[in-house]
Amino acid sequence: GKMGSGDPEEVKIVSDQLTRLGAVAVPSLILGAKNPNILIRESSLVVLGNIGGNPAISTLLDAINDKDDKVRLTAALALMKIDPSVIEGMGGNFLKVTLTLIDILARTPEENKQKILTRVTSLGEPVVPYFIVALSARNPDYAFEAYHSLIAIGNPAVSPLKSLFLNKNSGIRDTAVLALGEIGAQSEADESQRSGPPYTIRLASEIRVFLEDNLDDFDPGEVRGAVLYTLGQLKLNTWTVIDQMLNGLTRSDPYVRIMAARGLG
Repeated sequence: GKMGSGDPEEVKIVSDQLTRLGAVAVPSLILGAKNPNILIRESSLVVLGNIGGNPAISTLLDAINDKDDKVRLTAALALMKIDPSVIEGMGGNFLKVTLTLIDILARTPEENKQKILTRVTSLGEPVVPYFIVALSARNPDYAFEAYHSLIAIGNPAVSPLKSLFLNKNSGIRDTAVLALGEIGAQSEADESQRSGPPYTIRLASEIRVFLEDNLDDFDPGEVRGAVLYTLGQLKLNTWTVIDQMLNGLTRSDPYVRIMAARGLG
């Protein structure tokens, strides 16, 4: 049928029609999700994600084990629009959903990765909890992809990243600080080029104030180094922070010295 035609306009028309049908269309879409044609599987999963409901979610959870990466990616992105507690309540594992996407990102060539990130960021706030939990992945490549995905998502990730300052793992706290710095710096750059939304200057300022006010709460070591670098990146040039950076240059921990120097630069 038209779901497997490969014509984006035709697929969208049919998908919209099926989405409006709602639960009535689900049995046919579940069959479509098992079709040998990859395009039909993908299109069926997208519509199932739009419709929602237990049968649709169950099919999407099965599809993250598909042999084709494109189908697995489509299923993961559809599931990420759903509250993690719903997935867990159905016996699914939302960490597995996240790692499915992260694994595909980690294996995707850089020149093609932006297409996936664009699809991720278009989902906005609902996907943030998935990437927050992925920061604790033991695989450093997965944590790296989660970090960059949260930066790409931007503003909706700010509050969840702040909450990681209470995490017992210093590496996760470090990553959260650096991600906030990247989000704040990028938002300020967008504003200066008049290509970003109006909140961007306020966002960068909010991150600066938060980090400066909480600077004394960070223990010396990696996290303090990350904070100093991030404050420098955000061009926070108060004397308090400059003094902290200069002090960081004399620390015994080489990581703190390096990050303080980068912050001053």
